[in-house]
Amino acid sequence: MEKSNKISFLIREISGSLGDLPLFFIFIVGLSQFSHLNPLSILFWSGVAHIFAGVIFKIPLPFQPMKAMGLYAMAHGISQAELLTAGIGTGILILTINGAGLFQKLYKIFPEPVIRGIQLGLAFSLLKKAYQLIILNESMMGSYVILGILGVIGISLFFRKEHIIVFFVLGIGISILYGRGILSFPVFQFSQSFFETHFSSLTWTESVLTLMILQLPLTVANSIFSPALLIKDYFPQKKIKASHIAASVGLINLLTCPFGGMPACHGAGGLAAQYQFGARSGFSIIFLGVLKILSALFAGTFFLTLAQFFPKNLLGILFIFPAFDLCYRALSMKGIISVGVSLATALSYIGWGPGWSMISGCVVFYGIQYFLTQEKINEISGWFSKTY
Repeated sequence: MEKSNKISFLIREISGSLGDLPLFFIFIVGLSQFSHLNPLSILFWSGVAHIFAGVIFKIPLPFQPMKAMGLYAMAHGISQAELLTAGIGTGILILTINGAGLFQKLYKIFPEPVIRGIQLGLAFSLLKKAYQLIILNESMMGSYVILGILGVIGISLFFRKEHIIVFFVLGIGISILYGRGILSFPVFQFSQSFFETHFSSLTWTESVLTLMILQLPLTVANSIFSPALLIKDYFPQKKIKASHIAASVGLINLLTCPFGGMPACHGAGGLAAQYQFGARSGFSIIFLGVLKILSALFAGTFFLTLAQFFPKNLLGILFIFPAFDLCYRALSMKGIISVGVSLATALSYIGWGPGWSMISGCVVFYGIQYFLTQEKINEISGWFSKTY
């Protein structure tokens, strides 16, 4: 490979490695403030997971936060012990189901409209949390400044350029902390304060079961089957199966969650972001993993302070992005029946919580399938399309 080609390769791979960082920063700040996870543990073990993925798969397949689980934890104040236990439990469950070859059957049990409805209900909960954080902490920033940022966010969401605004909001937060003397420039000194085990604090509660129920169908759909299909599009020469991705997700959660790592999974969105930014090999993910590990080891004080003291009203603004992403995905459903089931599931989530919404959504979906013929469903959908 010529020198110019090597430089071009490195630029693309490094640029691609940064494609999914905005979402990661939202989770590392949110989980450290509301679930009291150690941000350095999240940073370090996320780096380990990235290196693992880069070496094994040799494509830019990142590990992302388990979105449903993490967002629910931030919105409802789930404890660190419960979140880590749920991550371990989900890892065990995924490996068991994968070993038994039951993923395809499980995927068919949970209808897509029900999954989308749960996403929509979670989005509403997150928006409520964002509203509370922005309003209750308004004194930290002027109301006109907040309205201005929200206006820019609205424009960025319309043009699907939210990652730029996330970095912009993070920059404002860092500037505020610097201005108040809370945050100082990184001092590069070795630290290993995040090397701790959590086996003794693991606990099985109703919240743990809720987290697992909420996350499992989304992991099956969005973190195993979707990436497998996307890999076929991007890297047709690679023989990576859904079962390989499932085994990777299960193992990494068993290896990292007991030490304070954030529950994580592969994601089609993360792969698409890395690919769009230029990544084409596992080097990008390995580079990102090494960068995270070095940051945790040698700039720990900076990241610890940033995560723990990041302004809550700005954090509320950041919560808007994953909330709208969930809404966007949920409302992409087609057909009056699917939309109706999704809305019914979302209303159940708001009224009764995720566990009951899963049950009620499945009851509504399968009830419609049982009592209405496909011809009748098509007739209703056709009438709705003509009317609206």
